[in-house]
Amino acid sequence: MGREGGQSYRPKFAFTQDGSLVPHEPKATGQAKAIAAPAIAVAALKKDPRLAAQFDAKYGAGLQRPLGGGEE
Repeated sequence: MGREGGQSYRPKFAFTQDGSLVPHEPKATGQAKAIAAPAIAVAALKKDPRLAAQFDAKYGAGLQRPLGGGEE
């Protein structure tokens, strides 16, 4: 079934070594993929720096480069 879903398939559960079911947690690759922030999001962040927490949650922490690294 996972093969039919292609790359977008994400299982909800996985089997452990003893055969019991547990919620599936993807393996960490060491670095999360950053989503490129659209220009409108950058503009909104520049206009209102208080949106930094929401911006970080969606596009990744540390991507506040439009604000000079998040510090003014």
